[in-house]
Amino acid sequence: GTPGGPRTELRAPEARTDAHFGWSLAVSDTSPGSGHSATPANTGTGTADGGTGTAAQGVVVVGAPHEDADGEVDSGAVYVYRFTGRSPGTPQRVTQDSPGVPGGSQPGDMFGWSLALGPLGGAAGPLDLAVGAPFEDQEENGQADTGAVTVIYDVATRPWAYQGAGWSVSGLTADLPSHPGDRLGYSLAYGAGYLAVGAPGADPYDTRDAGAVLLLQAAGPGPRFVRLLGAQAEAGERGRFGFSLALAGPSLLAGAPGQALPGVPEAGAVHVIGLTGPPGRVVLREDSPAPYDHLGWSVSGTADGRVLAGAPDGGVTGAVIYTTVSRAAASPGSEPSPGGRTVLPGPDGADTLDFGAAVAG
Repeated sequence: GTPGGPRTELRAPEARTDAHFGWSLAVSDTSPGSGHSATPANTGTGTADGGTGTAAQGVVVVGAPHEDADGEVDSGAVYVYRFTGRSPGTPQRVTQDSPGVPGGSQPGDMFGWSLALGPLGGAAGPLDLAVGAPFEDQEENGQADTGAVTVIYDVATRPWAYQGAGWSVSGLTADLPSHPGDRLGYSLAYGAGYLAVGAPGADPYDTRDAGAVLLLQAAGPGPRFVRLLGAQAEAGERGRFGFSLALAGPSLLAGAPGQALPGVPEAGAVHVIGLTGPPGRVVLREDSPAPYDHLGWSVSGTADGRVLAGAPDGGVTGAVIYTTVSRAAASPGSEPSPGGRTVLPGPDGADTLDFGAAVAG
């Protein structure tokens, strides 16, 4: 709405202590394929990627990953609001113990840590919901915090009988051995017919916490795994590729806030990866990277290819880089030229603000 105009405030039907309601958000209008997705920064603020949906005409999903749902501490819950005009109505509360939802609530799962909406295999019109639970344990292997992602089909139209599917890392691909701390579902993004699932604690290339992204494609009965994405890490580097995710046009943005440069630990980077056309990627870095800037802590994109990337520990207050996919791709080599982006510094002041910990476009 316009500044000073009416606003709608969403609240959980029942206030629950330390539930962190609003940690993550997903928004979509009623048009198939127009889904927005959102992933959280560790500050507890969601970062939403771009698109054309408006809350006043569609569906809003709110995560409360610290909610003690079903009697289990920090098992998590999500709330689905279906708008009619400006009225959100009474939300549907969904947990892992809701009828038809795969899995079951366990302490510390953090179901709802990340969210994404889009057509993923349910009925042709209604939206499907992807939910990340990055701290779910793989009990059959005795592995803690391997994480999971759950897809609930037609989530806003079938509250009496949910249907869906859920996966761990080993349930999606044999190309990435599961380990404790993979944290699958820490980030999610939907767009261009793909669901990207981040596992920033995964260990590809035999490198601890190098991070990985598992790419799924929307298909008839449900999304199917098509591609494993990663970033080659230096020995001992914990790049945490996939810590944040967003779509910018037909390109995937994958933040790796722990990625280093020679002599510059944890400067961070954002990988811009084309999902259509010839394989390739551009690596977005700061013009003057400094140790522990953590570029890529948050990312956001729009349907027309605009890119925002947060470096919350850059300088005193943090910073955000603004560029476009086309500017980055047109630059020679794999690194975009400094002239291809705008750096938005944090507000003046001596206080640490973590400016850029969450971005939205």
